[in-house]
Amino acid sequence: MRNFRGYKSYLVAHFADLQGIELGWLRGLIAFIATALFVLGCFYIADLFIPLSYIVNWYPYLLLGLSIYYISINGYFYSPGLFRHLQFSITKIDEQFKTPALPDIAQWKQNLDKFMVIEQPFLDSEINLALLARKLGTNTQILSKVINEGYGQNFNDYINGLRVKAVIEQFRLQAHEKYNLMGIAWDCGFNSKTTFNRAFKKVIGQTPTVFIEQLDGSDHDLNP
Repeated sequence: MRNFRGYKSYLVAHFADLQGIELGWLRGLIAFIATALFVLGCFYIADLFIPLSYIVNWYPYLLLGLSIYYISINGYFYSPGLFRHLQFSITKIDEQFKTPALPDIAQWKQNLDKFMVIEQPFLDSEINLALLARKLGTNTQILSKVINEGYGQNFNDYINGLRVKAVIEQFRLQAHEKYNLMGIAWDCGFNSKTTFNRAFKKVIGQTPTVFIEQLDGSDHDLNP
């Protein structure tokens, strides 16, 4: 479980879209296996004192079979391509990147804000910390520190926050009257409905649909 929590921390620090790589099914599997082991332990202890019948002893094997099916089904639907950007192996790096100098947060924020306005890399659905650092000519340690300390956010919240602002700008331009909601979200860098809805509600505090209804209502009030 400690490794799983570490993996979750790694994801939000390096990726904007966690759909398909957050391994939510693995958490369920761990809980299921823990429950199965507890049940098997109870059956084993009970059998020491009261011999159990064949039918009763069959249930632990049923749990084992269900767990195998669970792993098989999830393995079938998960594509290895989803993990192409994950880097877990430790590689040799230049000395200059081992202990990077503390960046000038204020200056870096100014540079990053300017880069985001001009280049808008957050519109790329596959942008991650490493790719953005490469575009900025720095490394992930410095960029992560700038985002964490300069904005008080992790990379995931920072990028998706910019995407949400881009979506809202499209809403204000009445793009939702011409295009469907996910079409707008897709153009603004999101590549899954779940990630879009979760990010939008986290930033704005309400769902995109409710926001549009209120926006349209205010427009009608201003233009009777």
